[in-house]
Amino acid sequence: MIKKVSLSPVPILPPEDETLYMVLCEVNYVETSRHSSYKFYTDSNTLRRYTDPILPNFLRVKFSMIKAADVREEFLGLRTTHAAMLDFAEADCYRWREATKNNPEFKYIGWQISDTLFVIVCDKGELSQLRGYNDTREKSQRKSQEKT
Repeated sequence: MIKKVSLSPVPILPPEDETLYMVLCEVNYVETSRHSSYKFYTDSNTLRRYTDPILPNFLRVKFSMIKAADVREEFLGLRTTHAAMLDFAEADCYRWREATKNNPEFKYIGWQISDTLFVIVCDKGELSQLRGYNDTREKSQRKSQEKT
């Protein structure tokens, strides 16, 4: 756990086609019948919580890919544990060039920092959905374009 989270979400610079954001997430895995919980730091001093049943599908896919790749050893040259994370600086989590150097496609997905800490990469629409915003104008515009 990082003592204070104040930077998330952080844009990946330089922006290419569209701005991508690195969002810090803490996962509390539950081995019983209860569901795991996810804490996303969506703005300075703002925390958005999800459980397995309500986790958006795009996040399920990203978590599955990150866990399947298991690239934690590449990040900062060590496999970190929860105990080692106590004094870990938040800014170190966003060193995406190091985190994705052997798997550059993960720049668009995210990476695992420790057993419970992840960085998830989101575009603007995904970040809005993660924050709980629902842009109905964009959906309405898409529907009207499909009809023409």
